[in-house]
Amino acid sequence: MATVENFAPSGLCSDADFLRRVYLDLTGLPPSAEGVEKFLADKRDTRAKRAELVDALVGSERVHRSLGQQVGGLCCR
Repeated sequence: MATVENFAPSGLCSDADFLRRVYLDLTGLPPSAEGVEKFLADKRDTRAKRAELVDALVGSERVHRSLGQQVGGLCCR
């Protein structure tokens, strides 16, 4: 059986991979083409721009709708 000690953390993913993953995880939808271009063109520190994106998504109506649908689906089975 695998244990935590047998696994090493993976390296930092690319900005493009992060953007796709965080949008799909939080909203259930891919980012817009404009959003991709803007995020990839941002030359700020990786941690800062990623944290800002997550904060913006968590506070967005799009995420609230997605989470509401998921929770509603669990409650109404």
